[in-house]
Amino acid sequence: MGTRYEQIQQKSVEVNDMRRWKATIIGLIAIGCVFALANYWQSSLARRIVLQPQRSLNVCDADAVAISPDGRRIAVTCARDAVYAYQFPELKPLARLRAKDGGAFQAAFAPHKNLLAVAEWAGGVTLWDTTTWKKVTELQAPGRTNAVRFSPDGTWLAASVGADGWCVVAWKKTDRYREVYRFKAQGGSMFGPGFACVDFVDSETLAAGGLDGCVYIWDLRNGRLLHRLCGHAQPVWRIAVVPAKGLIASASLDNTVMLWDWQHGRHVAASLGGVVASCPVKGLFAASSGRPPIVLQLLETQGFRIVFSTEVKDQNILDMAFSPDGEYLVTVGNRQTVRVWRLRSP
Repeated sequence: MGTRYEQIQQKSVEVNDMRRWKATIIGLIAIGCVFALANYWQSSLARRIVLQPQRSLNVCDADAVAISPDGRRIAVTCARDAVYAYQFPELKPLARLRAKDGGAFQAAFAPHKNLLAVAEWAGGVTLWDTTTWKKVTELQAPGRTNAVRFSPDGTWLAASVGADGWCVVAWKKTDRYREVYRFKAQGGSMFGPGFACVDFVDSETLAAGGLDGCVYIWDLRNGRLLHRLCGHAQPVWRIAVVPAKGLIASASLDNTVMLWDWQHGRHVAASLGGVVASCPVKGLFAASSGRPPIVLQLLETQGFRIVFSTEVKDQNILDMAFSPDGEYLVTVGNRQTVRVWRLRSP
C-alpha cells in the first residue's frame, strides 16, 4: 500500500514538474515574442521616421539658433561674430546684426510682433525690428547675458544674466518691457552659481537650467519657486518643453538628457546627449551627444524611445530647434555653421 502511494505521489510530482516546465517554456516564448514585436515595431518606426539633410552653410562657429513662430526665418548667433538672419528653409541671407561688443550668445523671436531679442555678451538684451532690421531698444541688465526667451504669448521676456552670481531676469510687457523679477540659483558648483539657459513652460511658468545641474521652475504670477529638479552632475546646457504633456527635457554637459514631469516634480527617463530640442506637434525630442562621435537621435516623448539615430561627422552640434510645423530640424555648431534636416514621418 505504501509503495503504491509513493508511486502515485512520485508520478504526481513528475506531472507537476512537467507542467511547470511547460509553463516556463511557454512564458519564455511569450516574453521573447513580446520583445521581438517591440523591437520590430521600434525598428519599423525608425525606418519610417528619418532625418534627411537638405542644405547647409558655413559662416562662423555658431552657438545658438532660433526659429520665428511662423517658421519663415531663423537667427543664428556667433559668440565671436554677430547674429545672422536667414529666410527659412532656403537659408537666403536677410541681415547681419552687430552685437554691442561684436559678440552675442543667443537670440529669440517674439510671438505676434516683429521683434528679435539678442542676448549680449556686453550685457543686457537688444531688441531688433525684423522688418527693417534696425535696433529698437536695449533692456539693461547687470552683467553679461547668455540666454533669452519670450513667453508664448509675448507678455514676458526672460534672460540669464551674469550678476551677483548669475540670475534670471524677467521683464513684463506693458507699454514697454519692465523688470519684475530676479531669480537666483540655490545651489553652487565648480562653475559657480547661476544659469545657462531659460525657456517657458507656458505663459505663466518659467524654467531655467542651472550651473548646479538642476532645473528651476517658477510661477510668474507670484514669483514662487515651484520645483528644483536635480540629477545632472554638471551644468544644464539646454532645456526643451512639451507643454501639453507637462514634460521638460534637460541636457547637460555631463552628456545626459533627463526627462522630467515638472508638474509633479519627478524624474521620468534618461538618455545620452548634451543638446536637446522638442517637437510637440510630432511628439518627439531631438538629442545630440555632447562628445565625439556626434550622434543625432530622435526620441518619442512617450516612453523616451529612440526612433532614429545617425552619426554627424562634420558638425559639432551646440544647439538645435524644430520648425513650428515639425517638418524641419535646424542644427548649428562648429565647422558647419547651419544644417537643415527634413523630417520624414508617417
